[in-house]
Amino acid sequence: IFRNLAHNAASLLGRGAPRPAAASTPAARVRPRCDASALPLDPGCGHARSNEQVGEGTTLMAATDAGAAAPPRQPLFSEGYKQSVLWLLVLAYTFNFIDRTIISTIGQAIKVDLKLTDTQLGLLGGLAFALLYTTLGIPIARIAERRSRVNIITIAIVIWSAFTALCGMATSFLQLLLFRVGVGVGEAGLSPPAHSLISDYFEPKKRASALSIYSFGIPLGTMFGAVAGGW
Repeated sequence: IFRNLAHNAASLLGRGAPRPAAASTPAARVRPRCDASALPLDPGCGHARSNEQVGEGTTLMAATDAGAAAPPRQPLFSEGYKQSVLWLLVLAYTFNFIDRTIISTIGQAIKVDLKLTDTQLGLLGGLAFALLYTTLGIPIARIAERRSRVNIITIAIVIWSAFTALCGMATSFLQLLLFRVGVGVGEAGLSPPAHSLISDYFEPKKRASALSIYSFGIPLGTMFGAVAGGW
């Protein structure tokens, strides 16, 4: 009897005893602490970085690859076309200076024919031409920023060429003075749109050379005006 009672008591005490702690499951394991700069594929830091950080890195790498693989941008105009435009502007600038300086080449013959004084001859070669040539440059440049520059140059060439021809038909000082003012008005319309066109056609590393070639029309026009002006 005592043996059975002892066995039953031992069984009751064994049921109430605490069980030993079970081995930690993989889900309960403590993940290693990761540095914020760890790569998203780091074995010890698989989920350390947020999805936004991973997405930003992927987008940055994709943009870098796309920029590196982008083909070079093709120029809008061929080199031959740009050179053709430049030399046409040089030709126009050459005639600009031929018509501008021709009055000084044949000034003595004009003085005798129209019986002009030295003061009147000086006004024809200086003030009559330069008065509107210098003051119209800025408004014409503003118009060139809003209108067709090619049309402005075309109109300017027509105006100064027509007034140059009219100078040969003048029979008095007043007529010749007014015609010279018209020449100045026409010639003021060339350089502002021409400089704007050259700046558009030529990139900055070639623009200085293009502008210097355009300015070559000054000595060319002066030379031809002096040599062939009275012919």
